[in-house]
Amino acid sequence: MNRLERRIRLGKVKNRPVFHPDQVYLAGALRSRVARKLRVYVRHGQSAVLVTPRWSEPHTFLDDLAADLQLGTPKVKARTLNLSPLQGRSALESWNWLIRALMEFADLPTDGPLSHVIDRGGFRAALGGVLRRTVRGDRSALLMYSAENLPFEVMQDLISAFDDHVLETGPQRQLTLILAGMLSHKGAALRDSPRLSLPDYGPMEAVEALAEFVGLADPRVLWAMVAAVGGVPALIEKLGRAGEQGLIPHDRASLWRALGPLVDEIRSAVAIVSSAERLGERVESLADGRLVPEDPMWDASLIQAGLLFRDIRKDDARVALRAPLFADLAVGR
Repeated sequence: MNRLERRIRLGKVKNRPVFHPDQVYLAGALRSRVARKLRVYVRHGQSAVLVTPRWSEPHTFLDDLAADLQLGTPKVKARTLNLSPLQGRSALESWNWLIRALMEFADLPTDGPLSHVIDRGGFRAALGGVLRRTVRGDRSALLMYSAENLPFEVMQDLISAFDDHVLETGPQRQLTLILAGMLSHKGAALRDSPRLSLPDYGPMEAVEALAEFVGLADPRVLWAMVAAVGGVPALIEKLGRAGEQGLIPHDRASLWRALGPLVDEIRSAVAIVSSAERLGERVESLADGRLVPEDPMWDASLIQAGLLFRDIRKDDARVALRAPLFADLAVGR
């Protein structure tokens, strides 16, 4: 079943008791809130950096964002670009791949054969030329994700060329850039652009995401699954796809089985951090799912591993385990 069919199914079940009133839903719609912010930014020609934690399924989020941008007003022609093919590539390969990809995604005709970029200066000049040609087109947005696969110098060159394009074109600019990825370093920052984090689903959003797959399932089963895996999008999608096949888990063991190969990724992440005694103890101490004050010495590694999320309110940083299920491995249940 494709996404459109799942959304239609969801519309048929949203009036059931599993769903709270709209005002309650919106208060906890964490992921939808970020989507709304990005839609506003893009429609005002504002670029942004989106930090996407492990297992946050940014491709699904950005695909939905692209569809919304093309339906609203003003209409923005939006496309996603997966940068995963650049994993392990050299800077030379990455420069030329990006030039070709940007030409294709901007629907720009080639004036003769494309030249081969051989250094940073050549890449910036060639990219600047491509960006300059987008001024003659319609309003558009390029939504790049998996940017962590860009070699560091290529990331810097891409950002520098786009920043130069912004200064050069001013209000004539037609292209907006969203750069998304597991970007922990501050170097991935576009000039005068916000830096957002893609959160997990809020509880109600997570139930809704499951309902897209399983439809008129017992609400108590949906809530039980969310209670076990939190709002981690990759886990929610795995459980949803299992439910779509009639394999709705009803206990902890069947839930782990429904996650399939993703279990190995989770087990590996927990095993790596647990090899450091203090990190393992930290994961165990968070097994009850409470938000606790951040410990800068240890929590950065756990956030990078995808096990914790950070909640910041008025400079008060707190952390919690993203999914109660993660604690099963940490404490050897």
